[in-house]
Amino acid sequence: MENADYELVKQCLSGNIDSFSELVAKYKRLIYSAVYNMVGNKDEADDISQEVFLKIFKALDRYNPEYKFSTWSVKIATNYCVDVLRKKK
Repeated sequence: MENADYELVKQCLSGNIDSFSELVAKYKRLIYSAVYNMVGNKDEADDISQEVFLKIFKALDRYNPEYKFSTWSVKIATNYCVDVLRKKK
């Protein structure tokens, strides 16, 4: 399973953007749930989730296949939420 995720990452880094669409489809619920649990607002969770996927896309070259893609992407999401919540204060 994770090997499939790493294959998608490699394909995306090779220029196949459709591979990233597959990753988004696979993990959008997980990312949205993680974000919503931190911010508690549906509209804000939608916006932040989109931003998180942009951050994930930009960081694909730094993905380490030793770790699960889901864990790595949720960590990006939670770090971004912490930043957003910190700026609100």
